[in-house]
Amino acid sequence: MPSSSCELRLERERLPLYYLAVDMLLQALITRCCITLVGTVQKNLGPPPPASSEAVSHSMKSNRGKNTSPELILRSALYRNGVRGYRLHAKGVPGRPDILFLRSRLAVFVNGCFWHRCPRCDLPLPKAHREFWRKKFELNIERDARKRLALESDGWKVVIIWECEIRDDMVGCVKRVTRALRGQ
Repeated sequence: MPSSSCELRLERERLPLYYLAVDMLLQALITRCCITLVGTVQKNLGPPPPASSEAVSHSMKSNRGKNTSPELILRSALYRNGVRGYRLHAKGVPGRPDILFLRSRLAVFVNGCFWHRCPRCDLPLPKAHREFWRKKFELNIERDARKRLALESDGWKVVIIWECEIRDDMVGCVKRVTRALRGQ
């Protein structure tokens, strides 16, 4: 197995022309499929609308997907309570959970109430570009359900903790994770 692109190039030069043509064809198909898949997502959602103001633009750009405040707060509380041995945003697992306990096969997602549409908070849609946001949130909810189903079908336990739960009941959140780790 080549360890670098330079070695890969050298191996390709040794291959007969037929194999090189097949390899190029496969790469072209993979690239085209990826473009088609990305295009499909864009068709469902459409292009993002322009921000209604500079302040909104700045606010949206500053949202992070990893290491969010609720996630950091939960991880800190878990650490203080002696819960260690987890991985963060592991790539080899469906859905890339925020916190992952490999030995216990436990995946923890820390969901923001706005982006993942917390049923308890029931936040309203943004006033500008309502149709875009409605579609966006529907796709987020569908993606979350697919991630959970994929994990559970692979034998993982899944715990979803909402941003508002961390704010209102941190002790309860830590207990839910520790109970899931013990298999209760």
